[in-house]
Amino acid sequence: MAKTPFKLAMMAVAVLLVTSFLSYAFIPTARWETQALVGLWLSAAITAALAYLPRGIDGIWVLLASVNAGLWVGGVAHSAGGGLGIALALPLTLLYLPAAWLQKREMGVAVKIVASWILAVSILAGMVSISPVPGYEPDHME
Repeated sequence: MAKTPFKLAMMAVAVLLVTSFLSYAFIPTARWETQALVGLWLSAAITAALAYLPRGIDGIWVLLASVNAGLWVGGVAHSAGGGLGIALALPLTLLYLPAAWLQKREMGVAVKIVASWILAVSILAGMVSISPVPGYEPDHME
């Protein structure tokens, strides 16, 4: 979203917020906590990979990416703080502002470096959430 015009980026932030609260209100994820976490991490990895597109995304694709992120944020909020968790995540949506500033100053490589770290952490966290960890799952000894 760093290459997205400001007005469209603000609209995308609004769409993300509305979608996350609607997802939190209407999608029960209590039984699907692990699947919701994997979906969130996969979505974060895909969104971070968008930084590598040469011209970025524009138009309806920005709004669709916001809807996707909002669905997963709202879905995971049931297990991670509820509506307060969504409210605490709001300032993070404005991280596109420094990224856009770096892009305008032709220092977009810094945005790609941060995106690659987000991509790596998302993949690792997604793998950890689906792999059995000793001590978290009941085993044959219990």
